Amino acid sequence: MKLLLVAATELELQPILGEAKYVPGSVFQLLQKGDSTVDVLITGVGIASATFHITRLLSSRRYDLAIQAGIGGSFNKQINLGDVVIVSNDRFAQLGADDNETFLDMFELGFSQPNNYPFVNGSLEPSIPAIAFNLNFKLVQAITVETASGNEQSIIKTVAKYHPDIESMEGAAFFYSCLTENVPCLQIRAISNYIEDRNKDTWNIPLAIKNLNRVALKIIHHVTQHISV
Repeated sequence: MKLLLVAATELELQPILGEAKYVPGSVFQLLQKGDSTVDVLITGVGIASATFHITRLLSSRRYDLAIQAGIGGSFNKQINLGDVVIVSNDRFAQLGADDNETFLDMFELGFSQPNNYPFVNGSLEPSIPAIAFNLNFKLVQAITVETASGNEQSIIKTVAKYHPDIESMEGAAFFYSCLTENVPCLQIRAISNYIEDRNKDTWNIPLAIKNLNRVALKIIHHVTQHISV
């Protein structure tokens, strides 16, 4: 069993990785025991960096499962800070054009068809690995953005258009790369903040990171069956 664990920053996996610093794009082996190996890829922040580094790796190495573990913000107040969720579908929410007060995405502009692979109705919807159902965590809809939401009017427009539960800055890039390279994938997010007028005093990043790493280790242990955590 060969697993790939992906994160945008080493901070998000600090409980697992420790204090070491990793250059974005570098791949290192976290665990090897018997026939099971776990590689880690730190991509750097944002769509471009994530897409490049993930696709480059997956085009040269094969994995039985790729897991993206990261923190994210929630539009949905029924999700608690620190909760870990599983992303069922994700989309690029800021790729398009402003038309006066309306935002038109690349599909509405006619630049691409919403059901051209790997998209389904404009979103990226990989098959969810069986382990996700065993975890019994909430399945959510996500959007991926280049600019984190923090303005009431833009948040209202985004929610009305896409009805997302959460947002991140790399999730859709991860799904896009895995789907195009035919690698089974799972995206887990721990909620660090609610998406509202930006106020970092209300965020809880340490709790989100703690819970994210606990769940990531649980998945690794369950999938490999050989690793003691």
